[in-house]
Amino acid sequence: MLKFEWKTILLWLVPSFAILAIITGTWGWHLRGSPTTTFDDALYTSLSAFGLNSSYTNLVLQNEPFHIKALLQISRWSGVIVGFSAVFGALWGLLHAYISRIRAWTGDFPIVLIGDSDLLLPALQLAKGDVRTLRLGAKEIHSDLRSISLPIIGDAETFVKAHIRTSSKILVVANSDSTTLSLARMAQKHAPTAQITAIVRSESVIEAAQTLSDPRIRMLSTCKLVARALHRDNPPFLITKEIGQKNIHALIVGFGDIGEAIARDLIVNCQTIDLGIPHITIIDPLAKTRQRALELAIPEFDKTCVFTALEGGFDVDLEPPSLLKKDSPEFTCIYVCLPSDDAALASLGHLSHWLRANGHKSPKIFVRLRDDNLMVAQVANIIEFGAFSNLARESEFLADEPDRGARAYHTAYLKQLKLSERHNPNNVTAVPWEDLAQTYRSANRTAIAHVPAKLASAGIDPAIWLGARELPQLPIGMSLYENGDGMKEKLGRLEHERWNAERRLNGWKYGKIKNESLKTHPALVEYDELTEEIQSFDLELVEMIAQMIKS
Repeated sequence: MLKFEWKTILLWLVPSFAILAIITGTWGWHLRGSPTTTFDDALYTSLSAFGLNSSYTNLVLQNEPFHIKALLQISRWSGVIVGFSAVFGALWGLLHAYISRIRAWTGDFPIVLIGDSDLLLPALQLAKGDVRTLRLGAKEIHSDLRSISLPIIGDAETFVKAHIRTSSKILVVANSDSTTLSLARMAQKHAPTAQITAIVRSESVIEAAQTLSDPRIRMLSTCKLVARALHRDNPPFLITKEIGQKNIHALIVGFGDIGEAIARDLIVNCQTIDLGIPHITIIDPLAKTRQRALELAIPEFDKTCVFTALEGGFDVDLEPPSLLKKDSPEFTCIYVCLPSDDAALASLGHLSHWLRANGHKSPKIFVRLRDDNLMVAQVANIIEFGAFSNLARESEFLADEPDRGARAYHTAYLKQLKLSERHNPNNVTAVPWEDLAQTYRSANRTAIAHVPAKLASAGIDPAIWLGARELPQLPIGMSLYENGDGMKEKLGRLEHERWNAERRLNGWKYGKIKNESLKTHPALVEYDELTEEIQSFDLELVEMIAQMIKS
């Protein structure tokens, strides 16, 4: 059944009456006028139907023929309707804005969204389905029974302070990371009991924002959320196994924040016991520059992956990338991560031509599309990801207990620490979750994100864990180690490889002494080079995971 809103009806009725007034007025005045009355004169006279003091005011039609009388009366009253509609619309706009601001200032809104990011549009739709929601930072005023959206007027802190005093959950996302951090600090200051989720684009911003290490604040990265959700639902290690490859061979088209986050997730969270380090090829106009930046920030980058940078792109203004070497293996999967949806869709055809020129088959292609209404998923080997609607859901900003898996992992980690380590002031991770720095909270989320790779390595049926948003739970009676002798040892080795990759990507390197400021660590070596004590620590972490996923 079709549904019509009064705004839509007015949007069509008012112009319709205006056109009707002009047409009937022009026709009527032309018929009523003298033989010298031109069409231009009649048209000009008809326009006075929209004024209060006009040719229609003292119009006498008693002696006019019926058809002229009907035309001019229709024109007159159509003009009146248009005039009153304009006045009513203006008054309603002012009244609507005033009422919305009063409702926002006096009402009780458990959920508040702050910022100017487009991500907040689907977040608003998601939130207002359950409780009343207020959005601050919208482009224009909008309200319905469940939500109100307002632009920020005047001093931002004063405005925010006035509207978040009763909020229990706050989501902060702005188009710039600096604005997000500023708004998050305002929320932290003026909503002392609210659970605050702040989403920035880059993971590096989280490391720099240590002043927001408040137990109520969750700092998340858009890029990391996108990459993790993609690989949780489409694990590349399963694709690699299906096509019989020994390494993940990924091609990333567009190596911005999203492309880099996908590469990092491939390196850290997609390692399994039967795969070597991933091979990553990037295509980007600044590919060589981005490679040098990675090598500068990550001293041991060459130990994390085999990296190939090809400059160019598939836009009409860019030079196509050079062809691959003849012995280059087929790609496991391709990720298209371009700045706009239009650019991503336009690149697909050129990408297919380039693959054929290299003699490669077309593998699964994952395309970052912010708009989830483009319906690209109808194509068999093309899978869209990263839509804003999914991203809002991934953030868990509505959850009463977000990060349950990461919190449980950190609690178990604290329990298995030796007494001396628990009270070591130099061990910045030996603190409760509430006191843990944002960087290490993120590290705990990463550790949990690797659980599917461990389950795949242990031979556990993917039907049990594939796509699970929460920490997977094994069926009663099933164990993580049941599919092979020495599985615990293999998983301990894998866990150390994962930890090595994560630390290296965060800028750490081998050093004889652990130094937080210099980012050196003596355990950044191969598993076989570790002391038995450190090896046993990795095994304890695996056992910890085994107990957490046991029903």
